[in-house]
Amino acid sequence: MSFDLVLAKRSIESRNLARDIREWRPAWLVVLLADVFAVELCVFLGYLTRLALGPIWPITINTAQFGSIAVGVLALPVALHFMGMYPGYGINPILRLRQRIMASFVLFGLLIAWNYLERIDHLSRGILITSMFYAFVIPFIIEAITRKVLIRLKLWGQPTAILGANDTAAGIVSLMQRRPELGHIPVAVFDDDSAKWGQTIHGVEVLGPLAHASALDHTRIRTAILAIPMEDGQSAASILDKLRFENIILVPRLFGIQSLWVSPIDFDGMVGLQVKNNLSLRHNIVVKRVLDYAIAVPAALLSLPVLVIAALWILIVDGWPIFFTQ
Repeated sequence: MSFDLVLAKRSIESRNLARDIREWRPAWLVVLLADVFAVELCVFLGYLTRLALGPIWPITINTAQFGSIAVGVLALPVALHFMGMYPGYGINPILRLRQRIMASFVLFGLLIAWNYLERIDHLSRGILITSMFYAFVIPFIIEAITRKVLIRLKLWGQPTAILGANDTAAGIVSLMQRRPELGHIPVAVFDDDSAKWGQTIHGVEVLGPLAHASALDHTRIRTAILAIPMEDGQSAASILDKLRFENIILVPRLFGIQSLWVSPIDFDGMVGLQVKNNLSLRHNIVVKRVLDYAIAVPAALLSLPVLVIAALWILIVDGWPIFFTQ
């Protein structure tokens, strides 16, 4: 078969690919509604916790107080929406948790400060404080459960084209298949090397040259990952100018560096990556140590009854010693 016929066949296969692929767009709405339920659950648990502390710190809580807080915390899902958390494709769990905690801390901190300064009677500081601590954990857990359900139902993720059939591309495809929660589903690989056409990378076929990627239906395949090693920025820019995807992710050959505290920097047309080593600053170390004790000590006290019950149960059933050692 001639090269032109092979190229035409590959072009047809590339065009037909998008017909069988569809992204479930309402996934963002499902995650948003799960967050709304989670924050309202936090307020309800905060309300119950404040009532349970009534014998120690007496208080009269009416329906208006609960309702005002329940409405006010709805600003949290709105803030997370503008932070790109719905559906949050491509955001790793650590960064997702960090953004949620920051948004929750800022929102509840503002509500508590506003309540304190304005002496607002229909907002209970006790409910706000307890709800804030619940909001650090419960929404993240409910979001993770929601995402797992969507993955199981095959309603999570967006089809993604991989540009480049090399070791970098193989690593990306393998990662996306092992970590479906990241939300990128590799459906096709493109490379200008004709010897690679028809081959598969972890089950994903190399369909043809890079030019065929632009022929895909971009209403169904909106994201492309550029995994081609570039010696200079001009080569990358020339390829990016030809692509018509809504989202293009450029993967540089910088394997092994940390990714959590990395942010892009624009040096008047040149792109740099800033890596922050926050724990090199003394005040950050002090803050981290204070937070460690502030969280660990209450958690240890709260879990102490459970540990005592477990120890007694082991002692009754299995006898001494109750601690496992090797």
